[in-house]
Formats: sequence, C-alpha cells, structure tokens
Amino acid sequence: KILVVPVNGPAIGLGASILPLCDLVWANEKAWFQTPYMTFGQSPDGCATLTFPRIMGEASANELLNGGRKLTAREASAKGLVSQVFLTSTFTQEVMIQIKRLASYNPVMIQKCKALVSSNIMMELEQANKRECGMLKKIWSSAEGIESML
Repeated sequence: KILVVPVNGPAIGLGASILPLCDLVWANEKAWFQTPYMTFGQSPDGCATLTFPRIMGEASANELLNGGRKLTAREASAKGLVSQVFLTSTFTQEVMIQIKRLASYNPVMIQKCKALVSSNIMMELEQANKRECGMLKKIWSSAEGIESML
C-alpha cells in the first residue's frame, strides 16, 4: 500500500520527523513543519538523523534538527520534505482526487516498486532508529536530561 500523509496544519517534532518515511506527503499551503528538539532538551527521532540530511542536505537538516527552524509548506516542498502543496481552499478535494487515482493502480506493482525503493535504505533506517532510541534513553535517564526537559 502507498502511505499517503495529508498535512493540513502544523507538523511538529515526530510528526515532521516521520514524513520522509512515508511515500507521499501532501500539504496545504498553510501547513508548517518544525522539529524543536533542542528547545525541549530532546534529541531527534523518527530516523530524521538519516532521512533529513539525505533528502535536504546537511545544512538544511541541521537548521531543522539543531536550530528548530520552522518551514512553510512551500519551503518544505522545495527541500524535498513535502511532495506537493495544494491550495487550502481545495485541499481536501485535491487529496481525494489523488487518492482515487492511486487506488486504481495495480497493488502488486505498487508493492514491487515500494520494495525496490525501500530495499536500499532499510538497514540504514534500522540503525538510525537504534542510535536515536539509545540517545533518547540516555537523555531520559540522566539528571542533566531531565533538567533540560523541565
């Protein structure tokens, strides 16, 4: 199946971090994206330490992950985080038209295509997830980490 994420508002933290793991990300023009991990004394999650630099380059990934920069829908699209941006007034209708089109595709061919695309990155994603979870455990179990979160 194709994993489609329509973003009709803010995508913050994990909500933004997992977007590169999805097949298609569609946003309305008023949506925005932010990963303010440092503000809350956290470290990145959702494999963003691998996927963000891969899709948008290290400088932009660092702006989001370390700097907590907020991206508009158009900026997120230009950086590769969002597939398409739709007008707010027609967002739901546009999404439904696209979903109906996707639903008409042969599911076996979709599965084969997805397998080819994901086979190259799956092991790297698993390793990134393991590293990120390990870092979060350290933060959550340390006095410094708890103080930072508070």
